Amino acid sequence: MVGHDERLAAENGDWESLTADEKLARLEGFLIGGKGCQCEECLWEYGSVLGQFGVAAIPLLISALHHECVGVRMEAAETLGRLGPVAHEAIPALRIALMDEDGPRSNENSVAGLAAWALQQIRRRGSAER
Repeated sequence: MVGHDERLAAENGDWESLTADEKLARLEGFLIGGKGCQCEECLWEYGSVLGQFGVAAIPLLISALHHECVGVRMEAAETLGRLGPVAHEAIPALRIALMDEDGPRSNENSVAGLAAWALQQIRRRGSAER
């Protein structure tokens, strides 16, 4: 029987040879298309890798805010906040994420808390650049 790590290696053995667009397409397949391993650990990892793609990942990060895995939603909100004003198109989705059932906005380790922080970062840094 093939183990978890071996299966992941087989699925992503060519990762380094892929272009950025191919990597984003693969991540979209994992996160949105349900391809590949869907265990919580892998979903968190897929979500965290998105941050490496910057602005190009914004549409997928917005979609990830609606993912069933709380870790993916948290990673998406945090990454959008780190991107700052260039992620302004995510504001409507982040506003919806403020109502996430994972926890209250006052909890910085919840989807809603990270969405609130992301909105502050997008607005604060955007107004400072004007």
